Amino acid sequence: MNSVPKPKAVLMRRDEIFSVSQAAHYAKRTEKTIRGWVKNDGIGRQAKKGGPIEISRIALLMVLQNDEVALELLRNGERSHPDVLRYIREIGVPE
Repeated sequence: MNSVPKPKAVLMRRDEIFSVSQAAHYAKRTEKTIRGWVKNDGIGRQAKKGGPIEISRIALLMVLQNDEVALELLRNGERSHPDVLRYIREIGVPE
């Protein structure tokens, strides 16, 4: 059985986190879709089972723009890469 490996979760700072409902509103998508993106694209995390899911606003915007290259850079902690910085600046969180 070939299972697809789960992507690394994006490292997030407190000032760039959305709740699932905030992310759904921002993205104009359902909460189910957002949860799917967390699972499939690693744009969020759940600190402990049953706890709230936290979504990276930066990673969410990357998914909405279909920018897999920038998302992979962000997952690898490359926050100073120009392809990531443009999203950080667009969201308006400090670099």
